[in-house]
Amino acid sequence: MKLRQLRWYEAIAMVLLGTAVGATCVAQILDWPKWLADVSGQTWAAWLQAFGAVAAIWTGFALARRQYAVGLRLQRSQERREESRRDQAERQEVSRILMAIEDEIDIRVEQFLRVIGDELDECEQQGTGFFAVYNLMPLEPFPVYRSLVGRLPLVRSQDLRQRIVRTYAQMEGLVLTVQTNSELARTYLDAAAEVSAGAVIDRSERLKIAEGKLRGYFSTLVDTRKEVIAQATSLVDSIRLSDERSGTSNSRRID
Repeated sequence: MKLRQLRWYEAIAMVLLGTAVGATCVAQILDWPKWLADVSGQTWAAWLQAFGAVAAIWTGFALARRQYAVGLRLQRSQERREESRRDQAERQEVSRILMAIEDEIDIRVEQFLRVIGDELDECEQQGTGFFAVYNLMPLEPFPVYRSLVGRLPLVRSQDLRQRIVRTYAQMEGLVLTVQTNSELARTYLDAAAEVSAGAVIDRSERLKIAEGKLRGYFSTLVDTRKEVIAQATSLVDSIRLSDERSGTSNSRRID
């Protein structure tokens, strides 16, 4: 049979009852009734006052201890609720961060493929060997990432954080690659316009040099484009499948 834990007032009652029973037994054994009969009323009053004082002290101690225990339980319960609230708020913030990053990557990839991708694919398929198109890239291509990079440590998955940073670094590299190719293309287009206006030997030679540089850079542009687009697409898929993206992750960051 499982015994339940006694409450404080039940324990006090049992202690007092045990004390009274024990005192009665000892009195009978030692023939105390005769001695007790000779005790004056003032003495009894003093003894009763002493017992009352002890009982009051014990009761006060028990009440204080119980109040402390109740207060401690309430404090711990409140701390757990506050921790749960903070954790939920952090999960929601991480979810918003990942959704914003996902949207920016999606939009930038779609814009790149629409503006440059088709023409680049056509040059590659036709075997042109160079991409003579000038593209003016934005000064700040990834404003969302720049605004959120300070809060990226809130993402608890170290692998996901590193993939985000790596992907954006590669996309910035793609932007620089396109910018470099655009400068080469502009030199080539300027030379081609001069040749068509009135061909002379030095200008024709300049055109050949510009075309040669474009041809030499073409493989870098194509390979960088393929690698970065694949990496960005893979990251977006990972973010969409992440528990942190949905705000349901209960894991704690331990890295």
